[in-house]
Amino acid sequence: MALARPARDRPDSLGRSLQASALRSYEEALRTKVLPRLGRRKLSAIERNAVQDLVDRLVAEGRAPSTVRNAILPLRAIYRRALERSEVAINPTEGLRLPPSAAGASGSPVPRMPAR
Repeated sequence: MALARPARDRPDSLGRSLQASALRSYEEALRTKVLPRLGRRKLSAIERNAVQDLVDRLVAEGRAPSTVRNAILPLRAIYRRALERSEVAINPTEGLRLPPSAAGASGSPVPRMPAR
């Protein structure tokens, strides 16, 4: 299954208990930042390096740290759901080096989310 399919179908992991504005923001981030670079690839074929390359490219384009983080959030939700459904074996969004937030947090890896 290509990444574009779960992004288009808006799985529960994206739509559950989100306000409409947040959901629109996620959909826009997927459509404009993630899908153009990764959307044709199968979920199971996307490796952490490809997602890190996406992060690095967004940073190099001068995107704000919050924009970069917000682009990755819906992708993380898609992979969390795919793991729950045994559609993928790993979550390539874990352990990414994201830019520090405006509040001054370090650019440390995103902590691993426990699988359910």
